[in-house]
Amino acid sequence: VTFCGLAQGSAGDLPIQKLGKAVSVMKLSKPASHAALAMAYLGARHDGRPIQARQVAAHLGIPDDSALKILQALVRGRIVQSQPGRAGGYQLVGPAEQVTLLNIVEAIDGPIVTDVSFQPGSPSLDGRLAKLRAACERATVHVRHELSQHTVADVALEATGNLGCGLAAAG
Repeated sequence: VTFCGLAQGSAGDLPIQKLGKAVSVMKLSKPASHAALAMAYLGARHDGRPIQARQVAAHLGIPDDSALKILQALVRGRIVQSQPGRAGGYQLVGPAEQVTLLNIVEAIDGPIVTDVSFQPGSPSLDGRLAKLRAACERATVHVRHELSQHTVADVALEATGNLGCGLAAAG
């Protein structure tokens, strides 16, 4: 998750514009976006049979190896289980209503933490840097909370393909 990056606009690498200025937005990494949509696909299946990685790839329109890497990361995150064999594949470990977007993002991208990468060269900046870090920490807490409020079931219900919480996929 990127807090202050530029979202990819419809013109490719051009930033989204608002009143002539680039707009900073929160971005979900492409693998995390794919993982959320893959989880929604797995969660929408109610027949109890595992789904093969190539089916997930076809559903998302991504290469098979990309889907496999995402699914393997979700297995390592313990929110998806894999079943080997001809009839094997992947399925959710628990109910879709219990897996949050936070679970998915952290399984793919790691923990969402505050990182203010600046070491002041002057002690006079310490107080200002502390205020900056505190503001960023509050933003981190808010993002973690918001992602924890949306589940795979919520995403599976969203017919438009939008993640349902206003997050833009990073390029």
